[in-house]
Amino acid sequence: MARHRIAAAAAAARPLVLLLLVLLLLASAAATRLAIIGDFGDDSSGELDVSNMVKAWEATSPLKAIATVGDNNYPSGLATTIQANIGKYYGAYIKDDPAVNKFWPCPGNHDWGNQCHDGTRLQPYLNYFKALKNKRYYDAKIGADLHLFMLDSDCNEPDGRTASSAQAAWLQGALAASAAAFKLVLLHHAPFSSSSRHGSNKATQWPYEEWGADAVFAGHDHTYERHSNPRNLAGKAGFPYFVNGLGGKDIYGFKKALPSTQFRYNAMHGAQLLVTRSRAAAGGGTEFELDLTFYSSDGTVQDCYRITKAPGGTSYTTGSPACPAAGLQQFSVLTSAAVPVAPAAPTPAKVWRYLGTGKKALSLGGSNPWTSLGFGDSAWTSGPSPLGYGPGLVWGTQLPANAPSSGTGYYHFRTTVCLPASLITQLGSAVTLKLASDKRAKVWVNRQLVASEPSKAGHPASHWNLQTALKPGALVAGPNVIAVQVANTAGASSTGFDLDLTYFSTQPFTNASTVGAWHD
Repeated sequence: MARHRIAAAAAAARPLVLLLLVLLLLASAAATRLAIIGDFGDDSSGELDVSNMVKAWEATSPLKAIATVGDNNYPSGLATTIQANIGKYYGAYIKDDPAVNKFWPCPGNHDWGNQCHDGTRLQPYLNYFKALKNKRYYDAKIGADLHLFMLDSDCNEPDGRTASSAQAAWLQGALAASAAAFKLVLLHHAPFSSSSRHGSNKATQWPYEEWGADAVFAGHDHTYERHSNPRNLAGKAGFPYFVNGLGGKDIYGFKKALPSTQFRYNAMHGAQLLVTRSRAAAGGGTEFELDLTFYSSDGTVQDCYRITKAPGGTSYTTGSPACPAAGLQQFSVLTSAAVPVAPAAPTPAKVWRYLGTGKKALSLGGSNPWTSLGFGDSAWTSGPSPLGYGPGLVWGTQLPANAPSSGTGYYHFRTTVCLPASLITQLGSAVTLKLASDKRAKVWVNRQLVASEPSKAGHPASHWNLQTALKPGALVAGPNVIAVQVANTAGASSTGFDLDLTYFSTQPFTNASTVGAWHD
């Protein structure tokens, strides 16, 4: 009889157990992912590398938003440069409607025209970012747990930029009114920095901590740096200030580290990825985590920091416990091998077929030109890249000399790569074409011209002379042919060539590359 009562009680308890499990699952909210970039808008190879990494983050797991810490449009914030500097790389995230916009910027000094005492120069920025509704400083809620407070720290800000300004009074009130788990303050001019270029800015050293912020992010100095409690406040040990100015513009150096400096980096461009999580706390209530990871533009984790907010208080963790389990890595489309960490290093050798044609370039006419997939190149010589002769790169293949006494000598290169349909879907528009050439080159992918150096371009081959985004649709599922023409000037003592197409992923695809012509 007792057994039956126990069984009946267990059966009655099952729905309660299931309900408890459901509630626990609901209490563990989906992660919110935010990218933060700074000092980026100059239409450079550095900006391209960082934007491709951010797009790879999006492909791995959707971003709720991208936020910036200023200098979105170099050098002077003009309307004529804003599309090339911003929209070309991040246009898919920028919407006019605040409800669907995923790009939230701060203005920097270059957005203000890079000069004080002129309150008109920010208008192209305000016109472009319509979701801001003509606001220079504002707040934006990102997902369930993040609340961003975007400041204008420029000398032209009409409401001031000191701790006693009208802008500061707005921030103090807005922070106090927010119920978000994490309140993040973003601005351009770094309150604390050990860069040798600008350094700390006293005007922006506001009492963010006392007002309720959880972290402060800035740029202006083109470095990455993490500070811990730089104002030496009691009870605020671990409170982080970040300098995040490696979004694409030229990189600055460091002077002596500040006492609050915990980590700093300036070897490559990069960006921060923030990820929030929440779960039911053991003793009741909710526990929130915010992971803040800085990645260099090759996908390598450089710094990891975690803020944990639980009913019992806030704690901070640095190092490997706060680092993501697996990050993205840069791979070669041509070889499927990992790209070296150094930003200016050759990728693993790819075999190319090549032909020197003296002063006469091969024709692009006809139904089957040398840039097409079915062109017969079996009589051409082949060898691994880089290919060249004379001083310059360490050549994988020595080319025969082709420097006429007058005029121009031409080399032609071809290779093919077979790509799975799944990779084409993954790549989207996030493929970077990297070119090294001496003296100038043109590149075709599947007969379409995708890169062309000016006719007067003259430079030694180096990794890399040119980096540019490959247009969406240039690569297709199945076989692809890459064709390159390199022009060498009269009497030159050297010439050379190397090329790669790179992308970010957690693992390489299975490469089915072959050398030579493909036939239907």
